[in-house]
Amino acid sequence: MKRKIILHVINSLGTGGAEVLLRDTVTSLTQFEHIICYLHSPDELVNSFVPHPVYKVYHESWNDFNNTVSKIKSIIDIHQVDIVHTHLFDATLLSRLAVSNNVKFFFTIHNILSKDAFEVNRLSKMAEQFTYRKNQFIISVSQEVLKDYEKHIGIKGGSFVLYNYVHQKFFDLVYDEDQSTQNGFRLVAVGNLRKQKNYPLLLEAFRMLKNDPVTLDIYGSGEQEFELNNYIELHGLKVRLMGRVEDVSLVLPQYHAYIMASLFEGFGIAPMEAMAAGMPVILSDLPVFRELAEDIPEYFDPSDAGSIVASIRKVFANWTFYKENARKGKEAIRGKASREVYFKKLVEIYHYGEPA
Repeated sequence: MKRKIILHVINSLGTGGAEVLLRDTVTSLTQFEHIICYLHSPDELVNSFVPHPVYKVYHESWNDFNNTVSKIKSIIDIHQVDIVHTHLFDATLLSRLAVSNNVKFFFTIHNILSKDAFEVNRLSKMAEQFTYRKNQFIISVSQEVLKDYEKHIGIKGGSFVLYNYVHQKFFDLVYDEDQSTQNGFRLVAVGNLRKQKNYPLLLEAFRMLKNDPVTLDIYGSGEQEFELNNYIELHGLKVRLMGRVEDVSLVLPQYHAYIMASLFEGFGIAPMEAMAAGMPVILSDLPVFRELAEDIPEYFDPSDAGSIVASIRKVFANWTFYKENARKGKEAIRGKASREVYFKKLVEIYHYGEPA
């Protein structure tokens, strides 16, 4: 039987979560033929897709709109594509206009679109409403993301919830349950330095914790780096900006607990990786984290620095309890977001509606 051909369309091939997930999907699902199309640079992951065909369409601005749609349509026709699967807003919007009705179309929503796109540019909501059709299938990274889409756009056709998966290397980490907090409490945060991650409020909390034996290392880069570094130096905080790290699993064992103060998340892979490693986690009280992690983390109000401080002090003061509780977190994430669970369900989604 001829293998189905999937065209994956994404904004870029940088080292973000969606891009890495796409790379792993192409590597893992060998029962399909894969073609990759990306709109523009960065290109760090491009060589990891060899030997699959990879196309860069050079969509640098919306002045390239017609040319980009034409290029995607040509790729579909040349390769006789059976399935198109898009990731991220721009790639989805452009691909919809290039796909004919005889090609099965899936688009993954990776974040809360009302916050990540519609509030940023109101025209994006109009474009979504105009191009979304009932023969297009939604793949949402959480129930919360799907609820947000239903509220702001409305669901017209098929939809699926597929949690992103945590790499096995995090489950394999041996977390030192005997480590002591006698010499201080070391926290770690991972995530791009942008507004969504709420780092300014987290630094405000650490200003309130200046006399506590608590430190924080933040891994990531982004537009807020200069602002955050100035605040840290101005107030002499026990916080370090560590820059990007290629493999988070190599640094997590150096810390007692993980913290994330995000204002919103579609999934939140970094805290799930920490839970898979058996680490206690301290998180914003967001519905998506409740959906995924249930009552295992210590939650705080992401609009209140005092609430963050109280949660950190609570975990520090009750360290033995939170270490033991973290074991449940590891098993909870394994059941919801393991590699095996993810790819089994993704294959089922691709075959949706076909004869058994």
